Amino acid sequence: MKQFIKKIEEHVYITGIIMSIFLTLLCEICGRGSVILGLQFAIQKPFAFCFDVFIIFLIWSFAVFFKRRIFYYLVVTTIWGAIGITNGVILGYRNTPFTFVDIQLAKAGLAVMNNYMSQVKIITTFLEIALIAGILILLFFKAPIYEGARKFKKNFIVTLLLIVAFTGSYKFGIQTGRLVDRFVNLNLSYKEYGVPYCFMVTLLDNGIRKPMSYSQKTMDKIEKKIDSIEETTPDKKPNIIILQLESFFDVNHMKNVEFSENPLPYFEYLKENYSSGYFKVPTYGAGTINTEFEVLSQMNKDFFGAGEYPYKSIMQNRNDTCETLGYILKKEGYSTHAIHNNRATFYDRDFVYTHMGFDTFTSSEFMNNREMTPNGWVKDKILVDEIKKSLDSTKKTDFIFAVSVQGHGEYPEDVTEMIEHPKITLSGVEDEVRANKLTYYVNQIHEMDEFLKQLTEELSQYDEDVILAIYGDHLPSLEFTDGELENGSTFETEYVIWSNFDMEKKNEDIQAYQLGSRIFDKIGMHSGIMTKYHQYYEQQDSLKGYISNMKILEYDMLYGNRYILGKTNPFKPTNMQLGTYPMIITDVQKEEDGTITVTGGEYTDYTAIYINGKRVETEFISESKVKCKYDLEYGDEVQIVQESKKHKKLSESKIYYY
Repeated sequence: MKQFIKKIEEHVYITGIIMSIFLTLLCEICGRGSVILGLQFAIQKPFAFCFDVFIIFLIWSFAVFFKRRIFYYLVVTTIWGAIGITNGVILGYRNTPFTFVDIQLAKAGLAVMNNYMSQVKIITTFLEIALIAGILILLFFKAPIYEGARKFKKNFIVTLLLIVAFTGSYKFGIQTGRLVDRFVNLNLSYKEYGVPYCFMVTLLDNGIRKPMSYSQKTMDKIEKKIDSIEETTPDKKPNIIILQLESFFDVNHMKNVEFSENPLPYFEYLKENYSSGYFKVPTYGAGTINTEFEVLSQMNKDFFGAGEYPYKSIMQNRNDTCETLGYILKKEGYSTHAIHNNRATFYDRDFVYTHMGFDTFTSSEFMNNREMTPNGWVKDKILVDEIKKSLDSTKKTDFIFAVSVQGHGEYPEDVTEMIEHPKITLSGVEDEVRANKLTYYVNQIHEMDEFLKQLTEELSQYDEDVILAIYGDHLPSLEFTDGELENGSTFETEYVIWSNFDMEKKNEDIQAYQLGSRIFDKIGMHSGIMTKYHQYYEQQDSLKGYISNMKILEYDMLYGNRYILGKTNPFKPTNMQLGTYPMIITDVQKEEDGTITVTGGEYTDYTAIYINGKRVETEFISESKVKCKYDLEYGDEVQIVQESKKHKKLSESKIYYY
């Protein structure tokens, strides 16, 4: 055994080639769910496979500089083995592969693990991670230390040559089309170019690359186009509501599938009677916040890095904001509200929305009477009252951006485990597991359809003008192919623009980033840089330069010199209030048995009582009353705090002195 260890310590490059081939095959087999398909990739895509091997081998080769070579081998093997296995596991739960961004989003993923995995699986997973970490720590101290000469000069030259060869191979691959440096479709890219290469691209490729033609002169030309759209204030300023529906699309567009009844009768009515069309989204099966980003910013997500989420990159910077529909409408005198029937901290919305121009954000922690789906998400019908509440909360005209969650997966492999007697059944899907998942999904979007009817009925009676734009953020993670859909694209949902006043019906297919400009068109509003940019090209006979100039414009506004903004950033983070109304305390009473009753408003089962700055176990009674046990004394400070599930403070009342 000692001789074997000595051999692999001495022969770093031979060991590296063997292990790099093994790890690359492991990544591909896990990612494709088949040994045969993994081997087929190696045979059918030899350049991509060899380049994937080269990536791991180059990292492995740095072992020549270390004494703890066995430990280094184990770390590299563990990391790439974990990437390959994790990718396979994640593809079992959703349709998008594992990227470096998923590591950045780990906090958000942990918050919803219960919706995807059983408690036993979660505990087992963490125990396995802890075990691996423990073994690596132990091996750091116990693994053999290489005692031979490390030959720094020779190893440096060899490593330098490997880097040169690697760089040359990469450039050759790009020039010949055997590799690409930008991914249009992440799923297809992982299958076409392999897991190691694609994962590394998602690690290194972030933000918008500086366009070669970017300059003050180029921006002046783009500004002239934008300024040709005269900024006007419309006579009519309706309330504007944008409703993003989770994983929502018209399943009647599926080929060769029949339903016991139409799952979406009301949505089809809306499409027939109001402006509608296909809605091109930047993601499939997951990535809600990327569609959300495109709609709110009116920017094209395609220019960002592969697998990137702007909410987790550029929008995380304390001083970075972005022109959004919220900022544009605030300038026009609107109050701006975000609503989401899920956790405030999911995808860091509680922070990001302060950089998107919102005055208030109401999440599920601030909602009462939550009804849950069988797989653990809040049902969308709760949004009816929350939207009305936001409309009534100010005397101003309101902009509301509401994000639903009911259609979210994971969808059950056996539908009867969650729904004993599904209202809607289907035929035409041979795979039983997929049929079960689709049956569950269809019954959820049927309820979402009923929610849409209830919402529009309520808004039709509202005594102010209202525009409501509805769209699906992406297709559900149900392994659709383009050929299964009538429109032939897994990157298209549909949209409808409804109103409670007469408005011209216009049917057209649009991109997610064009929705805001189309809504503004309908009321004669021409305000905002990205709005007027899209409106300018909408008036042209040719779209020549539309995409290339959009990239330059986005780069300038987010990463460049902000020529278009006068070299300053006029969009300041908002002092956003969580909850539609502030939490208040009107009275504190102490009972003889030591019970403290706090009376006020805007309380939910996420409300906690804090006394003298310390949290006290709290009992929720009603929207205006909570209780606790405490030996309260004269002068004590009582405060109401709205918390997340893990007791993060989201909002708090003013201090009440007893």
